[in-house]
Amino acid sequence: MQQFIDRRLSLVFKRQLHRYWFLPVRYFFNLTNGQEAIRDEEGMEVSNVQAALASALEAIEELRAADPSYSEDWRGWHLEVVDASGRIVQRFPLVDSVQH
Repeated sequence: MQQFIDRRLSLVFKRQLHRYWFLPVRYFFNLTNGQEAIRDEEGMEVSNVQAALASALEAIEELRAADPSYSEDWRGWHLEVVDASGRIVQRFPLVDSVQH
């Protein structure tokens, strides 16, 4: 009987862990040049940090493609990926320093 209870508890625990493990996480994408900031108040729910970083890189590429004066306007600015606790997870320069 104890083995059955242990096995049942183990299955319940694994189901609960699976639910929490795959809950969406909210990340925010702030723009800053160190003195000024444009804060993302809404954020985005994604499945994990890798998805948040991929979204950040896609946003930067869209900015670069949409605006020909992009490099001059955004020189010195970064896109910061921030978790729900306010911790900066990653910073990406908006202007690729290799190109300029």
